Amino acid sequence: MENIYSVYKYKNFFLNYVLKYRPGRPLVIIFSAVDSFPGRNLTSYFGYQKNLDASVLHLIDNFGAHGCYYMKINGDSDISEGFAHLIQEVILNCNVSLSETWFCGTSKGASAALFFSLKLGGGNCLLGEPQIMIGDFLFENKEPKNESARSIAYTMTGKIDGSVQSSLNAILIDMGDRYFREWALGGGRAILYVSEYTGYMWRHVRHLKKLLEKFPEADKKFCIKVEKFLNHNDVADIFKNALELKIGLLNKKGNTLLDNDASDPPEVLQQSLSKESNEKFGNLNKKYMIFDIDGELSINQESIELDVQIDADNYYEVEYSLLIGQGVSIARGLVFSVLTKESAPIDGLIISPIDKIGYFKYLSSKEKNTLFSFRFYVPKGCSVSRVALIPWESKAYGALISNLRFYKC
Repeated sequence: MENIYSVYKYKNFFLNYVLKYRPGRPLVIIFSAVDSFPGRNLTSYFGYQKNLDASVLHLIDNFGAHGCYYMKINGDSDISEGFAHLIQEVILNCNVSLSETWFCGTSKGASAALFFSLKLGGGNCLLGEPQIMIGDFLFENKEPKNESARSIAYTMTGKIDGSVQSSLNAILIDMGDRYFREWALGGGRAILYVSEYTGYMWRHVRHLKKLLEKFPEADKKFCIKVEKFLNHNDVADIFKNALELKIGLLNKKGNTLLDNDASDPPEVLQQSLSKESNEKFGNLNKKYMIFDIDGELSINQESIELDVQIDADNYYEVEYSLLIGQGVSIARGLVFSVLTKESAPIDGLIISPIDKIGYFKYLSSKEKNTLFSFRFYVPKGCSVSRVALIPWESKAYGALISNLRFYKC
């Protein structure tokens, strides 16, 4: 299906958007960052219209020379109401739920993604260094920082003096204060990437963290991942890698290259393997909690068991990667066998003290070696003492396991 270039009318506003509809796939909404070229207002990450395994909606913020954060024009919020109505209509027409909808963006786009996820009461957020304090981003010493900041402030408020700085700062904080509880109860989840070197943690994200302390139910579902990139623009690569891992890319024939669920990648757990497991499966990179399993171990030859001790007072996520060799097909896939101390639910499944979970559908790699990634949750109250990777009704010659990780949620 060709891209749909269209206009949505709401009151006196005409909202431009581009939609690539793929039936039966999740919906990814991408909000744009600031375009430094006056009046152009390019969309961000437009290439995902072609190769992301999802319906992709690009919303165009072409109000003013550099946009309005999709939020306000001359102090009025009708523009955000219009975009919210447009998003709701696309969700309905694409026949997806909020839980199958992703609100995505970096910088200004991340601010807007968070804003509309809160406004609509749920969905998944993938955010790269949002400006939580929009006023502080646009102003310094009560003066606009540059011409694009001047334009954005004027478009949003009708003024260009420092008197509007505090009201702009309050937009996202007020939205969170009003909607975070409802957002969490509605199944909202978020992953936010920020660097400790760009200043965004201090200027923006710390205010969000302080707000989340008021809403424990939302705080549990909001993962803030602190990275080490040096420049704000570098968050784009982190964001793209995360989005492609979450959703998957299409190859030239339209087949999915990555098969993932919608689990959050929470903060990495500092954990250690038993001495026996370390000797058997290689060294552990303790900083990132990666189990580097011997790449020569073919999974059809023997099962892999790792001895781990996980504190039942927290939630954990297990991630692993599977490399399928050229010409290899797996009929039903791998199974995680989790030995637990007590029964507990995992994403709608009930696992007994010894049960099999995490199996995947048919996989095939006909043309080249293909890497697949998988995740599942180990919930609170479910202490894991052993994880086994077991071949199950498969012909997995040439398939290798790697990158087994435990994350603390």
